[in-house]
Amino acid sequence: FNQGITTAEVSRITTDNLDLRNGKIDITGGRTGKDRTLELKSSQIMDLMEYQYKTRNELLKYQEQPTKQLFLSTPPSGQTTVKEAGIL
Repeated sequence: FNQGITTAEVSRITTDNLDLRNGKIDITGGRTGKDRTLELKSSQIMDLMEYQYKTRNELLKYQEQPTKQLFLSTPPSGQTTVKEAGIL
């Protein structure tokens, strides 16, 4: 079967929606207004694990406030330090 997810659904995913141990991700507020759970493939689990524990932790340094949003945007172009983000 195919797995599909919209950009709006991706923006609503929080760390609480991700269950890597059981290989599942909860998608809330879909196009039809229904929540659903997607089963993740092993390669997706590995990619999400690396993102969550490595990349996301780096991106969190640029956030002004703590967030549970899973996918974070990159810092503004040219910004190379947390201090430039006005956090320090």
